[in-house]
Amino acid sequence: DRVAKVKGPPGSLSGRLQIWFFGQMQPHHTNWAPVANFLRWLEHRHPQVQLMWCPNPPRELATCGRPPKTEKAQDGTLYTFCPNDKLLAAKCAEAGVQAGARMLLVIKGRAKRGAPPAGQAELGVLKHIRQHNYTRLAIFLTTDELCTFHSSKVDAAEVIFTQYYHHRLEHVNSSKIYYLPTGISYKFPLITLAEHIPASARKYVFNLVCSIVTNKVRQKLKNIIETKLKPQLPALPVFEHYVYAWSGNYDNKSGYVSQQRFKEVLLDSVFTLMPSGHNPECYRMYESLEAGSIPVVAMEGLETHCAHPFTHFMDAPMVWLDTWDQLPTLMQNYTRDPGKYWAQTAAVTAWYARFKERIYGTIVQRLVM
Repeated sequence: DRVAKVKGPPGSLSGRLQIWFFGQMQPHHTNWAPVANFLRWLEHRHPQVQLMWCPNPPRELATCGRPPKTEKAQDGTLYTFCPNDKLLAAKCAEAGVQAGARMLLVIKGRAKRGAPPAGQAELGVLKHIRQHNYTRLAIFLTTDELCTFHSSKVDAAEVIFTQYYHHRLEHVNSSKIYYLPTGISYKFPLITLAEHIPASARKYVFNLVCSIVTNKVRQKLKNIIETKLKPQLPALPVFEHYVYAWSGNYDNKSGYVSQQRFKEVLLDSVFTLMPSGHNPECYRMYESLEAGSIPVVAMEGLETHCAHPFTHFMDAPMVWLDTWDQLPTLMQNYTRDPGKYWAQTAAVTAWYARFKERIYGTIVQRLVM
C-alpha cells in the first residue's frame, strides 16, 4: 500500500466500477501511473467503492477468462492487448453489469509517443458496447504528451479523462473532456508526512535530476549552474545528477539514481528544479510536491502542442521564473533570507492535498452523474 489515507468524510460515490485495460496498457507500465494515482486516491477517499478488474486480477492480465494477445516490441518489451473482439468486449461489459458495476472505465495507453489514441478496431468495440447499452463508458487516455487527442475521435463515451492539460477549444468547450493529472511515477515510493524533514534541516538547497537530451533548455540550465551560479555561490549545497540518454529503467545500470534515492533527495531539498521535458508536466513535479520540496519552474522551453500546460497550477506556492537565467538571483535571495522560503515547503504540501481533492473530486462527480 503506497498511498496515505486522505482524511475527511467519504462522498456520495458507491457501488462498483469495472476497470478494463484496453490497448497497450499494463499495470506495471509507465502509462498506468495517472490512472493508478486516481484509483489509489479513490480507494482511500471512497472506501465504499468496489473496483472490478478486467483483466482480473491485473497482475495476471486474464481478459474475461480468456488470455490476451501478447506481442514483443523491437526493444524487447512485452505489450499485452485486450482483444479487439466485439463479442468478447460485450461479455466483459455484461459481466460488469450483472455484478452491479455502474460504469466501465476503459484505460487506454499507447506504446509510441504521438501515436493515435485509438485505432478503428478499438473504436468499433466501444461503439458496439454503447449501441447495445451494456453499460456507461468512461475512458482514460494516457501518454498523450503531444496533445494530439481530439474529442471527436472517441465519441462513444459519456466522459473522457485525458492526461496532459491543454487549452484547445475542443477540450475546454466539450462538456465531457476532463483533465487527468500525471501524478507520481508508478515506481516512486510512498512519502508520508512523518518522513518530511523541516526545511531548515534539509541538506540541499536544490536538486536537479534529469536527462539532458529530452529538451534543449535542460542543457542551458546545466550551463547556467556551472558558469554563473557556482562561481557566485560556490558553497551552496546542491544535488545534481544528469544522464545523457533517456531510458525507461530507473536504475543505476541505466545511469539513473534509484527511485528510493530520489525520494531521499527530494525530502532533503528545499527546492526542486523542473526544466521542461517533452511536456512541461512531469512526474518530478508531483513527487516534489509530495516531499514538500518547492518546485521551481521557468516559463521557457514550454514550446509544445499543449498550450497553457500549467493552468491548474498557477495558484500553487511554487517558484515561477521567466527564464533560467534568473536562478542565480533566486539562490542569492534564498541565502539572504532562507526563512522566507522554509515556510513555503509546508504550504506546498497543503496545496497539493487540496489539488487532489479538487481534481479527483471532479472526476468522481462525473463518474456518478
